[in-house]
Amino acid sequence: MARRIKIISPLDYPEWDEFLIRRSAGVFLSSGWIRAVAESYRYSPILFGIFDGEELAGGVPVMEVKSLLTGLRGGSLPFSDYSGPVTDEDGFKKTFCAIIDHGKKRGWDYVELRGGDNLPGFVEAHETYLIHSLMLAENPGDVYSGLSPSTKRNIKKAAKTPIEVQGLVTSESVKDFYSLHCITRRRNGIPPQPFYFFKKIYEHVISKGGGTVFLASLGDKNIAGALFLRFGRRAFFKFGASVPEFLHLRPNNLIMWKAIEWHCSNGYKSLCLGRTDIDDEGLKRFKSGWGADERAVKYYRYYLKRDAFIKGMGGSLDFRKTFLSKMPLPALKAAGRLLYRHIG
Repeated sequence: MARRIKIISPLDYPEWDEFLIRRSAGVFLSSGWIRAVAESYRYSPILFGIFDGEELAGGVPVMEVKSLLTGLRGGSLPFSDYSGPVTDEDGFKKTFCAIIDHGKKRGWDYVELRGGDNLPGFVEAHETYLIHSLMLAENPGDVYSGLSPSTKRNIKKAAKTPIEVQGLVTSESVKDFYSLHCITRRRNGIPPQPFYFFKKIYEHVISKGGGTVFLASLGDKNIAGALFLRFGRRAFFKFGASVPEFLHLRPNNLIMWKAIEWHCSNGYKSLCLGRTDIDDEGLKRFKSGWGADERAVKYYRYYLKRDAFIKGMGGSLDFRKTFLSKMPLPALKAAGRLLYRHIG
């Protein structure tokens, strides 16, 4: 039976999540994550579903992003580390043609794919990042044996302090983490995402059993935190944050280890440590120290008026980050509320 492409909503098609779990796909393709992003930024989610008869055989979810500042386009998927097509090569070719046709009718400037293993090798990526993934085991000790000596030392150092780490699933823990997130974003010269984005992550992912906030505290003060997501038997580190003056105590190492122990003990098979810029040597060392495998993930942009994939220009943001890191936090939060909808 010939395959056909149907344009449907992933939010109104419960079989989508069931299909993803059977294919061991990631959380960023799930309906909960898609709903959180769509409701936060007023995007329109579309699923280009591949059907064999009435049976779902694959698909590519896309968000239509409409902005007065940055134009109209389709993205798969905004604010996701990677969300490549869930189909084979033949299915992707048919689906991509359908996406291009739909985009031209809608007047999109371009289509972005965050991950695209089905694309020919000669197609140039717009941007390239690294993803680190760690295989878990039923016994956390088996994972511990694969850690680098420096990572083990940092865990032991943190464990000797009065730091306490808790895994929490409450709305209050999300608020506590967000306070740390804003501090970290300012230090890095990046506006924080608006709080309503985290509220939606809690509402549609964490409160449904799809995530945990790990907080490290010293006395009555939270000094570090991390937000982990889950889908099927796979776990994902999405956000990390910390207070600079306590970094010498290595709370981030203790959080990561406690999260690894928890996910091992609860039957999870892998932990993705998230996206890393290729030139961020410090973060690469931190993630590699956990025994994680490293691979490249490529983002592609196909510009519809030119009918071509275009490579990004790159360039440094050091000056911009330095300027933003000196802004008052309320002003930086306001910038995040204004900008993120337009840059997704």
